[in-house]
Amino acid sequence: MTRFILKGEADGIEVEVTLQYVNEFHENVLGFCNNIYNAEGGTHLTGFKTTFTTVMNQYAREIGILKEKDANFTGADIRNGMTAIVSIKHPDPRFEGQTKTKLDNPDAAKAVSKVTGEEIVRFFDRNLDTLKTVLSSAEKAAKIRKTEEKAKTNLLTKQKYSFDSNGKLANCESRDPKKCEIFIVEGDSAGGLRRQRETEIIRQFFRFVVRS
Repeated sequence: MTRFILKGEADGIEVEVTLQYVNEFHENVLGFCNNIYNAEGGTHLTGFKTTFTTVMNQYAREIGILKEKDANFTGADIRNGMTAIVSIKHPDPRFEGQTKTKLDNPDAAKAVSKVTGEEIVRFFDRNLDTLKTVLSSAEKAAKIRKTEEKAKTNLLTKQKYSFDSNGKLANCESRDPKKCEIFIVEGDSAGGLRRQRETEIIRQFFRFVVRS
């Protein structure tokens, strides 16, 4: 896919973003301030990611990839396959910690957001095929994410789980380990008695609550 470069200046801060999409299922977005690599990112990356996500969702709705009832793509959906470098030149940079691994200037986020918002629209308005390719990648990533989320939800909301093939174990009713206990009893009658006592305790508790 075509590599594209976004350049501009806002509030005395120079911004340059170089990005390209590759055929890999992950993102790799790096941040630099005054030629210093910021391993933990910072406000410049926040400004870029937030604005890029917003603009791409707007495009997705304009060209009909996202319908009115559809939720927006997430930032991770849109950046799937992205390799990017966000570099700024700031007259007075501030970093978290002495190692300068994370930029902390709020105005950096605003400057990168402004330049990204203006230049990405300028680029994609002239390169619709590239735009459709990026959004197609986001659409595929969203489908995979939703499938994974649905599978996870089905697993977590299933009320009972039993790994007992002969019916000798009582199913767990809660996914919270603090609310679960294991009782080892001798014989079916003892197990039934234990469950009967638990049921009676629960009934008495609710009776007490109602009376109170």
